[in-house]
Amino acid sequence: MSNKECINEILETSEKLGFIEKFFGITPTKKDLERFKKFRAALKLKLQIPSLSYRKIGRSLKVDPKVVSKWINLRELPFLAKLLKAYISLGEPRKNYKWLCMHIGFGQTLDGPWIQVPISIRKFSDIVNVVNQLKPLPGSIKKIKKFFSTSNVRRLKLEIFAYILGFCVGDFGKKKSGKCIRINSRVFSLKLTKRVKKNLLLGNFIKECVRALGLEMKRYKDQIDKATKAGRFYWESQHSLLVEWAFKVCLGLKDNETTTFNPVRMEWLFKAPKYFIKRFIQGLGDSDGQVNMQADCCNIASYPNTMFLKRLLEKLGASVRIDNTADGKIVAMTPREAIKIPLFFENEKISYRYADLKAYVKAKRIKPGGRVPEYIKSLIRRYSRRGCRKVDVIKTLAHKHVIIVGYETLSRYFSS
Repeated sequence: MSNKECINEILETSEKLGFIEKFFGITPTKKDLERFKKFRAALKLKLQIPSLSYRKIGRSLKVDPKVVSKWINLRELPFLAKLLKAYISLGEPRKNYKWLCMHIGFGQTLDGPWIQVPISIRKFSDIVNVVNQLKPLPGSIKKIKKFFSTSNVRRLKLEIFAYILGFCVGDFGKKKSGKCIRINSRVFSLKLTKRVKKNLLLGNFIKECVRALGLEMKRYKDQIDKATKAGRFYWESQHSLLVEWAFKVCLGLKDNETTTFNPVRMEWLFKAPKYFIKRFIQGLGDSDGQVNMQADCCNIASYPNTMFLKRLLEKLGASVRIDNTADGKIVAMTPREAIKIPLFFENEKISYRYADLKAYVKAKRIKPGGRVPEYIKSLIRRYSRRGCRKVDVIKTLAHKHVIIVGYETLSRYFSS
């Protein structure tokens, strides 16, 4: 296509600015609109009067003649002109879908690749359509496929996506870009306490899951929590409109809402296959879940989503209850119910919660008032003298000695 033909197509396609609505997460600024208007005017003038100099066009539009030259020769384009060029190249998205740019450059450039995403999730096939378009980054699939039971890459990506969505509802930060006004991108950020050594493996696993969905994610310098002074491992992804789409469309949240205080709107999830729901639950479980050995239960503390989670778990056939806590209602179940799903990602190296759950279910129980072997009494006293917390002693006895001692029983020998 010649330069003149290209200019004609630009002018014809851009007349009503309808192309902007074909893209997800793009909100042009007033300056963008004004600059694009001048860009169109410059092209039109040169097309109508070929002999008109760049200087005269620039003077009439109050634009630097050098900029006018680059515009007319299509060597440098304003933001909306680049968006228009992408639209001309991509064509019309399918019905109820929009174009989404995966990678955003440092200069607010739309670097591609481009995928089509639905403006709302109507059925599970909408999720499948999006995930099928995501291209894993080099090495990511190889690093994590051994942790999953499926060897089918399409199915694997769907399971990964579900797990990451679960983390989105839980621990993932979904920070919005403060600098970029026109491109509504977000990042995934993850901060995990260093008190649990396995969190490093969990964070690196999640990093590769995100990379398997086509987004770069890296581990950065460890942080110190200002409130607790505890050390935290830290990871963050690149800025992407895909994160914004997951937040707005998949989770159903608005700009001024957060997963901490607002319930997700994910009715579409009940139409998903059980394997997808299970991975979603596991992502949330590895984020906000707990194995409470003192209370003989497992729970997920996602306070705004308690009834939603109850319905999801019941769809998987789990018997659950609602417990009241000081912070709000939580979904709870017995460890034997939790391991049937399982509630956490089924790998002891990655998920310390799954390791706790497996150890608890496997361990022999000493009933309240039952006989406690002398070696167990001795172990309790030894851990007590070392300054261990009671909750840690219960876990250690389960993991190392395959025995569960109730809190009251433990207390009888703890300070003896």
